[in-house]
Amino acid sequence: MGNGIYLENKLLDSHSQRVILKIVNIKSTESHVYLFRDQNGALGLNIVKAEADRDARFWQIDPEFYQYSNNITGLKRIFRIFQNNIQPILPYLRTGSGVTSAATHVIFYHIADSKEVIRLNASGQEIKTRLYTFRLHVINRKLGDSNSIENLLIQDVNYRLKLVWEDENSVSYKLSNGEKYTVDLLKYVPELF
Repeated sequence: MGNGIYLENKLLDSHSQRVILKIVNIKSTESHVYLFRDQNGALGLNIVKAEADRDARFWQIDPEFYQYSNNITGLKRIFRIFQNNIQPILPYLRTGSGVTSAATHVIFYHIADSKEVIRLNASGQEIKTRLYTFRLHVINRKLGDSNSIENLLIQDVNYRLKLVWEDENSVSYKLSNGEKYTVDLLKYVPELF
């Protein structure tokens, strides 16, 4: 505990207005996320980037959840402040993204699979494109772990999926062709509600 971040006896970063409480490595990188308490007593997360990670982004989604993204490596990670600790969310996933928060729950996705497919365009020509398969994950803010929705796979040619809370139990998403779908989460993860 203190206001400096050291690794192998080398000062990486310091903040006079923060007390550093804990630091964890971002899996598959040389960068670190740290938990701090600011001068008002509020907890937060921040990043200490390694040189190889200088183009990475780290941002706050809401007071509890943060997103890490490196477009060069394709690595995306989600972090949470839970019970005064840093919680990497599903740290074995390389593509956790799209965190969408509500008062009681959070939902996000990862790319479970991608493959090259051949489709016909409007003029009947064959074109090669990638098809992405997304898996959704839900977190009840009162609980520690996320639940994966195993029996719902979403596919699209866009590698991003925008999720929107429709009400306290359902989210919607729109595919690149404009089709909109609503998912009743009570059907898939009733134990979280």
